[in-house]
Amino acid sequence: MNRKRMVMSSALAWSATATVGAVALSGAQATPELAEAARTYACTAEITYQPSSGAPETYTKAFVLAPGEVFIDDFSTPTRQHTFSASATSQGRAVVIEAEYFSDVSALSWIDETASVTLQANDRREETSGRHAFSTSNGPAYTLTYRLTCERR
Repeated sequence: MNRKRMVMSSALAWSATATVGAVALSGAQATPELAEAARTYACTAEITYQPSSGAPETYTKAFVLAPGEVFIDDFSTPTRQHTFSASATSQGRAVVIEAEYFSDVSALSWIDETASVTLQANDRREETSGRHAFSTSNGPAYTLTYRLTCERR
């Protein structure tokens, strides 16, 4: 076996050993934190933008996340940017799911709303919701309502 092949086969053997060792080690040292990180969370986001004049726009999306994952939904049009993203992070035995909604609603106005829920180790389901109203004396007005619900699977 020439030197190049020996280095390559050593690297492959080390990689396989490291992978097998990690699987065995994680099984041997299971902790509540590792168990929580392995769970998935089913979430639903609902956002309604209601301009003072005009039809409401409602965005509803169901998604599933695990800690460390990111969900992105880009539903932009050729003239307007619209995105929804969510991520899940472990914080000890809790998991925080944060969602952000961005909508370019007119030539000079946009909405950028962020919400989060924290599921502690004993929580099966958490929800947050809110309402925001905006108006000016010489311009458009709107009301924004949102709800983010997540459930441990």
